[in-house]
Amino acid sequence: MMTNFSHPDRHHTRGRDTSSLTQLHFAAAQGQLLVLHSLIKNGASVDVRSCDGYTPLHEACAGGHTYCAKNLIKAGANVNATSCFWTTPLHFAASSGSVDCVQLLLESGARVKSEDSTITPLHYAVIKGNLECTKLLTEAKCSLTQMDSYYGTCLHAAIMANQSDCSQHLLEIGANPNTPRPRDLQTPLHAAASNDNKEIVEILLTYGANPHLRDRNGEKAIDLATANQVTAQVLQEFMINTEKLSSLCRHSIRTSLGKDANSSVCSLPLPDLLKDYLCYKSP
Repeated sequence: MMTNFSHPDRHHTRGRDTSSLTQLHFAAAQGQLLVLHSLIKNGASVDVRSCDGYTPLHEACAGGHTYCAKNLIKAGANVNATSCFWTTPLHFAASSGSVDCVQLLLESGARVKSEDSTITPLHYAVIKGNLECTKLLTEAKCSLTQMDSYYGTCLHAAIMANQSDCSQHLLEIGANPNTPRPRDLQTPLHAAASNDNKEIVEILLTYGANPHLRDRNGEKAIDLATANQVTAQVLQEFMINTEKLSSLCRHSIRTSLGKDANSSVCSLPLPDLLKDYLCYKSP
């Protein structure tokens, strides 16, 4: 049962009214650096907004045009400008997969959380599977627990988009695999089972996902997987077998260490082999 998935930057890409876009918007969106520089030099407002609230910096970051973004910021563009849909340039840089734009914005004071939005730039990055942008944002302490009203946590969002690498990275740095989202009480494991994604289901189970948790309809993850498919079989086998004591201990230790578990493990007075096990590294 595939999740009905909708991408968060749909407002920016579908049915846009371009009549309110200025020459500076177009130059930024198309990466026309010389034109952009000339317009700014001749007095164009770097924070001019379209009817939907997008600035030229939004456009530059959506297209991954780092040099245009750099010139706009140098000219005084607001790195935290918020559109009518509560998105900032950092949201679009994360979605476009432009590592350079994300780095530039962070270095220029961009906030990793919008005061008006529940969806973070990290949600945007993981949904598009932009792993390097995801790593930059998590290093900048973008929240792993921020709950969007539709997607849930960033881990929910990554799984809904079937992004296994981003999902594993979030789990490695401490994302909780058992957090239910308020609208339906589904955990990340429910989302993975709904998509019949065996790989992500196995990753979640390794990182301590509880297959016995129920959603608002009283259903477990296995109830959402397609019957007789390999995902359902993986869940069934896990549920009828007792989890290894070593694995249970690992989950307990990592939970007690919190979201910085991987870095905290390094300081523990343990043999390297045990540290590797706690960090899910293969021997």
